[in-house]
Amino acid sequence: MYMKILKNDSVAVSRSNVWHAPKSAANKKVEINPGWDISGAKFRVPGTASFAEMKSRKVELSEEVLKDSLAVLLERMATEGQLNLGSQSEELARAVYPDDKGILLDAYNELLNTKEKAAPDLSRKQLEKLIKSKVEANQLNYGAVVAHLLKKVFPGNGKMDMDALMDLLKVRNQSTIYESVLKARSRLSGGDAGKMKSALSKAEDLCKQSAESTDMLKDVFGGQAAQAAVIYKAIGEKLKHLRQQADTNITVDYNGDAAQMGVSAYALFNKQSIHLLADVASQKDQVESLMTLIHEAAHLVSRDIDDLGYYTAPGFVTASETVKINNAAHFEEVPRRLLKESLYKGLKFVPKAASSGGQMDTENIREEVSKTLDRLWKKSADVHDILATIRLQQAEKDNSKMEKYKGKLKYFSEGLGLTLHQQRNSEPVITGLDLALIEGIAHAFHLLNAKAGTMPVIQNSDMSKYEIVKATILHAMNEQRLPFSDPQKNRALFSWFDYNLGEITSMNADVVMGGPAKK
Repeated sequence: MYMKILKNDSVAVSRSNVWHAPKSAANKKVEINPGWDISGAKFRVPGTASFAEMKSRKVELSEEVLKDSLAVLLERMATEGQLNLGSQSEELARAVYPDDKGILLDAYNELLNTKEKAAPDLSRKQLEKLIKSKVEANQLNYGAVVAHLLKKVFPGNGKMDMDALMDLLKVRNQSTIYESVLKARSRLSGGDAGKMKSALSKAEDLCKQSAESTDMLKDVFGGQAAQAAVIYKAIGEKLKHLRQQADTNITVDYNGDAAQMGVSAYALFNKQSIHLLADVASQKDQVESLMTLIHEAAHLVSRDIDDLGYYTAPGFVTASETVKINNAAHFEEVPRRLLKESLYKGLKFVPKAASSGGQMDTENIREEVSKTLDRLWKKSADVHDILATIRLQQAEKDNSKMEKYKGKLKYFSEGLGLTLHQQRNSEPVITGLDLALIEGIAHAFHLLNAKAGTMPVIQNSDMSKYEIVKATILHAMNEQRLPFSDPQKNRALFSWFDYNLGEITSMNADVVMGGPAKK
C-alpha cells in the first residue's frame, strides 16, 4: 500500500489512479472555494438496457433488495430535483388525505417533515398546494415520497414496471439513466481523434512556452521554479507520446460515468495512459480540455506528481513549495496565464506560514474538510473504476480478477450498500444497478466538496482535528441527506472508507493499473 502523509497529517490520495476534477470556467473570482462546475453531473437510475443485461446474466435479487436499492437512487435524485414530483402532488395528497378519513396525522408528519400534534384543517386541494410548495423548496421527506412512488414500479405479483420507473424522471437521457458500462471506456471516436491530436499538440507547445516563462515560474513555484521548468519539458514529451499513441493510450467515457462523478479525466502511470470525459475528448471547452491534458500528462511524468489540491480548492494559492512542485494542478497555472485564462492573474503564490498549533481557525478547518471530502470522492471513484474494469474484463472473457477478488467485492458491496453480497446467483455479477449506486456515492461527495468553503464548522475545545473534520462532514452529509438520508448510514459509510482506504488503493492498483501499488 502507498499512502503519502502530508505535513498537516492528512492523508493524500494514493498514486494508483489519479483523478482530475473539472473546474468552473464561469467562476472568475478567487475565494476560499469557488466550487466546481457540477451542472452536468446528476444522480442516475439504471435504464432498460441495464435491467435487460441483469436478466440475460441471470442475476437473482429479491424484490426487497431491488426496492431498497432503487429507493436509495431515487431519494438521491429527488434531492437534485430530478424526479417528476410536481405531477405526483395530487396522488401524494390523496395518500395523506384519503376520501373517507380526512388527513392522517402520522402520514402528514412523515411526508412533510413536521411534528404536528393535531391534523391541520386543510382541504385536499390546500394540502396538494402545500405539497407542491414543499417540493419546490426541497423540504419533503423523500424517503416517504419514494416509498409511495415505488408502489407503482412494483405493482405486485413479482413484477417490475420499467415504464412507471421512467415516468418518475423529469428528463430521460444519459444524465439521468445508467445504460451500459460497456461504453464507459472506449477508444477515441473518429470525430474526436483528429481534435484530440490537435489539442495534444497545442498543449505540448504550451508546456514548452511555460518552461521558458521564467517570471511566471517564479511567481507560481518560487524557489522551485527551475525544477518546474524541467517538469514542464517532461510534460511536453508525455503529451507528444500520447499524441503518437492516441489510438492505444487514450480512452474515453462515452457512457457518462465520469461526468456523473465529477471526473474529467484520470491518468494511469503504469500504463502511461489517460482516460477522458467525452466533453474533453470532443473539445467542448478548449481551454479546460487543454488544462486537463496538461494535468494528466504531469501525472505520467512521475509518481511523485499527485493530486494535493485542485485548481480552485482552498489553500491552492498558499500551498508550500514542496506541495506545488508535486501537485499536478499547479502545472496548469503558467499555461493558463499564457492563455490569459488564469483565475489568479498576476498573483504571486506565497506559501502560508506553518500553523503554531492550538485550535484551528475556520479557514484551516475547511481546507482539511475539503481534503478529506476529496479523498472520499477519489476512493469512491476508485471503487467504481474497480467494478467497471472487472465488468469490462468479463466482457472480454477474462474472469481472473473477479475470481481473485469476489470475496472482497462482496465485502465492499456490504459496506457501500451495493447488491453483490445480496445476489442469490452462485457467482456475483457486477450490474448497472451496482455501478449507479457507487457512482452516486462519488457524486454525493463531489457535491459536498463544492460546498466545503461555506460549510458550518462543528468544533469545541476538546475535539481533535480529526474529530472536528469528521463532525463537520457528517453534519453536512446529514443536512444535505447525501449519500444517504439516514444519519447512521452516513456515519457508517464515513467509517468504512476510513478503515478501507488501503484496501481500495491496493485493489485499484492491481485491477486498474495492472500492478502493485507503490510501497
